[in-house]
Amino acid sequence: MLSVSVSAVLPTARADLERHTSIFNARYDAYLWPIVIVWALDRGLRLLRLICCNLQVRFSKKVISRTYTIASYSKGSDVIRLDVRTDSFLATPAAGQFYYLYQPTTWQGYENHPFTLGAWSSSSIGPDEAGSSLLRSTGTHDDFDEEDGAFSASKRQSHGQTLTFWIRPYDGWTKRLRDSCLASPTHTTSPTILLEGPYGHHCPIATFGSVLLITGGTGIASAVPYILEHIALSRSGKTATTQMHLLWTARQASFIHQVFARELRDVPHRDDFSTDLFFTRQDASHKDDEEGHDVALRTEIQKGRPDIAAAISKAAMKAEMMGQRVAVLVCGPPAMADEARIAVHGVMKRGCFGIEYFEESFGW
Repeated sequence: MLSVSVSAVLPTARADLERHTSIFNARYDAYLWPIVIVWALDRGLRLLRLICCNLQVRFSKKVISRTYTIASYSKGSDVIRLDVRTDSFLATPAAGQFYYLYQPTTWQGYENHPFTLGAWSSSSIGPDEAGSSLLRSTGTHDDFDEEDGAFSASKRQSHGQTLTFWIRPYDGWTKRLRDSCLASPTHTTSPTILLEGPYGHHCPIATFGSVLLITGGTGIASAVPYILEHIALSRSGKTATTQMHLLWTARQASFIHQVFARELRDVPHRDDFSTDLFFTRQDASHKDDEEGHDVALRTEIQKGRPDIAAAISKAAMKAEMMGQRVAVLVCGPPAMADEARIAVHGVMKRGCFGIEYFEESFGW
């Protein structure tokens, strides 16, 4: 579908270009055509990247593997969890990455949607050694191994990766994906999803003695990879970070429970990690969604919103007293990012120059 779309656009673009530039008698063609060539090359390379990310040909085994997806929707947290299994050599997951997602089987399959990579797992190692766990139970036992949360042997044909995304459904494509999940008795479906990526950048927060992570809702996807990276680097002594603090505000407490029961299940017991957790809405009708997520959190999940300015000021003062630099990583709604940015600026105006601000995009 994408190749047809690109080939259809090129003649139209050429006709439009010639119509708008004909009055100049080709005086500016030497400047315009390089732009068209660069645009076409960009589209062609993206199409090639899309193919490489989603189709893997194994000549030795005479098989062609493709990406495989499980989407599950939780009413309690109002979040779609998307697990995409890929064998692509381009899938080298790391903190700070995002991918474009396509659903080619829909009538708007040409659209792409950027989402931050929240977690990942490799089928070549155990779940405790991986960047995260996979879905524990999805109702599709033929595809997943319920015991270790990884794909079953029928799907393990290589050292592939399963990439996890958290999606808050609104309108458009995310709403249709949620409705597709709700149509299943288990609220789980297997849509055809294509990946394009990875893109993004890595923030060097491991070089800071203290790290403050401020996230809102599904913005936790930007923080989880850095938390897991910190744990991995701590084991090998390759990080300067001695204290990491997570300030997370979610709409529903059940989403917090779900993430701490899976991706962050080993984190609450660490001495170098602390949390302040908040939720803004309470839905008693879906409290059963939290069953099975009995992770002992050191901090009670509070109802309300945090004082971001006070948290940043406290982190800066503590780091300054210990002679450390502090990194503030923010991923949340614009108002949250604005408040954090102003607070960091205020701290710097008071003479604390050992603080650095990093911001991950929450929307597009």
